[in-house]
Amino acid sequence: MTNEVAKFEKKLQLIFSKQFFFREPERKKIWLHSISYLLINSLGIVLNIWLITGIASVSLAIYTLGAKGYKIFTPLASLSILIALLFGSYYALIWTIIHTIIVLIIYFSIINRFSKILILVYTAVFLFFSISLSFSILIKLGYINFNPQAIQNYIDEYIRSVVSLQTNIDVDLLRLSFEDIKRHFPSLVFSTIFLYSLILLNYSLIFLSKEKVITPVFPRFSYVLVRSRYTIYYVILSFIVYFAQLLISNKYDMSLLILENSLYIFRWIFVLNGLFTCFYFVEIKNKNNMFVKTLLAVSAYLFNSIFEIIGIVDSVFQIREMYSRHKGGK
Repeated sequence: MTNEVAKFEKKLQLIFSKQFFFREPERKKIWLHSISYLLINSLGIVLNIWLITGIASVSLAIYTLGAKGYKIFTPLASLSILIALLFGSYYALIWTIIHTIIVLIIYFSIINRFSKILILVYTAVFLFFSISLSFSILIKLGYINFNPQAIQNYIDEYIRSVVSLQTNIDVDLLRLSFEDIKRHFPSLVFSTIFLYSLILLNYSLIFLSKEKVITPVFPRFSYVLVRSRYTIYYVILSFIVYFAQLLISNKYDMSLLILENSLYIFRWIFVLNGLFTCFYFVEIKNKNNMFVKTLLAVSAYLFNSIFEIIGIVDSVFQIREMYSRHKGGK
């Protein structure tokens, strides 16, 4: 019994320390991952598939940083950035720098024992703002030719071609759809970035856990709850957006666009909460049925308004917690 307590205390000390590995990595494996990182990164830069190779290279770079610190990571990262500068496009250079900073974010989050959800939020927010800043600089410097009138002309031409093929289509409704996409483009970009961050982080942590790294455990989605106070924030923001739309006549006013896109992102929090609520009850009946969960995820995308209502109801009344207490906390 005393021996078991001693082992438990040792494991607890390890978790609360800033140690990166459960077990010291092999020297051969460190060099293998370092070379692999450089090769995969270079391949992505040359073939313009840096978004895909970035997912694989980030985990290798985190491993190298955790194993040998900055004395190996700094030359590797610098060499990757230099290769992107010499042989890649501006986009490749930007994404190489972004992925390098993400490596540092995830590494420091792991040694400080942050939760996986918190790391995901940090990564997604950093990606969103760094991409926004990078593209703003490229537009300002003239590397990207951003012409709003040319974009509008393209949309008008597309609508005319669609109408010529399908005469019964509602032109105003089609135009309104494009206007809606233009106004909510930042929130659509954020949703895409969040998904990319989730894939990148999930792959990295799975890889690192197999390499004996002390990684955070991701709770089941069905246990992720949105507290009732966020519903109050959502309602308040909805009223603010409603009155702003009444008072501001210009639909493309910057303050109005920021408010509308913030509300759009907030809305998807409740859509996901509704999806997680459905996951909870599916797991009760069918344990971990991936087919049903996949169908629910697709349904949440197609019929997001229904899942939004479910998410709001669960947030206000804490349905999952009430059901769990009713069943004796199981």
